[in-house]
Amino acid sequence: MTVNEAIARCDEMTGDGSGREAKLRWLSDIESMIYEEIVRTHEGAPDRSEWKPIAEEDGERELFAQDPYGELYVFYLMMRFHLLLQDMSQYNNAAALFAAAYTTFADWYNRTHIPLSQGSITF
Repeated sequence: MTVNEAIARCDEMTGDGSGREAKLRWLSDIESMIYEEIVRTHEGAPDRSEWKPIAEEDGERELFAQDPYGELYVFYLMMRFHLLLQDMSQYNNAAALFAAAYTTFADWYNRTHIPLSQGSITF
């Protein structure tokens, strides 16, 4: 999933009430969280110095979670949008969907990528 696809899918469900700049910032937040909590703990992770926040010109940038797990970005954007509007009922719905999608992606990533070796046992 790309940045533009995530924003377009969110806009289909919520409208464009929060603006693209806010959505780019929110996508940067969730990408950073995915990198720190999931990707960085496995072998072959890109170096943190190579990662940069999502900017306007990054519309075609591929996000860490690809389909079928990319929906987590849409749910995250919806969650933040409803929080901004203080619509707690819709926020709670989106938060539950996001939490489930995030856990599903984390589980898949942990199953398919080798964790970092932190140490060894010596006798």
